[in-house]
Amino acid sequence: MKLDLHYTDGPAQRVTVLDHRKLTLGDWRRLTPMVEEDILDATYTRASIFTGIAVDELSAKVSVKGIGRIMEVVWGELGKAIALSGAFKADMAGTDEVPKPPRRIIIGGKKYRVPHDVEVECTFGQFVDWEAWRAPEHEADLCAEALAFMLVEEGKQYGGTDAAKVEAMRSATIADAFAMCVFFFARSPEFQRVTALRYQAFHTRIQQAHTRTAKSSAHDIEVSEH
Repeated sequence: MKLDLHYTDGPAQRVTVLDHRKLTLGDWRRLTPMVEEDILDATYTRASIFTGIAVDELSAKVSVKGIGRIMEVVWGELGKAIALSGAFKADMAGTDEVPKPPRRIIIGGKKYRVPHDVEVECTFGQFVDWEAWRAPEHEADLCAEALAFMLVEEGKQYGGTDAAKVEAMRSATIADAFAMCVFFFARSPEFQRVTALRYQAFHTRIQQAHTRTAKSSAHDIEVSEH
């Protein structure tokens, strides 16, 4: 969607607000932090992700009317993205028939093969490596790592996965990433098994982080009382 953005030091400029289907996994990770954000920081972050305008420029030059107009549209697109995420989680809870993704997909400028028969086209090593990967810090990480371990670059054989490949998968759109992960989940018991373990590792990590935060807060209170 295009809108006229009002600046404090000049005429309005026409900008495009990103469609929610074009959000990447990296965008989704920034939009839905696991810790509570300052309202001002969160507003500028969301506006920046959806418009491509740097946070510094938004805070220094865009009028309050301009930010308000951006956020009207952003909240609408963010709501649609949240609904898409909810549908993804619901689909991951079942194994109903889902549409096949394309056989090839370009992510981060590279073309990857998308397995349609995961348990025939993927190696045992892909699942072993994925299961041993470090615990996810965010739900978006689960999708990025799943793609990194399941997709193999066109013309190559699987030879391991590193942090750079996982990072590259964050440039996949949430629409494509969710669709592929749901398809893999519906078709592969092994994918279901490892996904369950990865979710467990994610929730354990979050629980441990909350425990550390609670202990630190309790210690701060105790110190302040003496």
